[in-house]
Amino acid sequence: IMAWMMDEFSKYKGGITYPGVVTGKPIIVGGSLGRGEATGRGCVIAVREAAKRLGIKLQGAIGVVQGFGNVGSATARFLAKEGVKIIAIMEVDGGIFNAEGIDPEKLIAYREKAGTITTYPGSRPIDNQELFALECDVLVPAA
Repeated sequence: IMAWMMDEFSKYKGGITYPGVVTGKPIIVGGSLGRGEATGRGCVIAVREAAKRLGIKLQGAIGVVQGFGNVGSATARFLAKEGVKIIAIMEVDGGIFNAEGIDPEKLIAYREKAGTITTYPGSRPIDNQELFALECDVLVPAA
């Protein structure tokens, strides 16, 4: 759809191609590598800078992520790579908590098989109210 929108805009502008008019295009027509994780990566860059200013070390910090779609799952993955221990994740059909930490990569694989995160082994269910009441160093509202 995005390639079609770019094409239609280009026709409107006299046939000159304007690749910057839309995002999310296929790579073959000027899209960007890594587009699927770009917003999550940007979120973690912002978290890293905020943590520096606040004197919070991300290595060993406690993280909570509301939303586990495109942005939330990528953010959780990148936060984990920074050393943040993700203890809770909320998705549209429910959330999970594990004080020992949740591995986002394993959770993504589990969701692909099970169709949900709510039954992830080693975790217990939580709701949004409990999620927002958790003590944490990093809270990402990505729903």
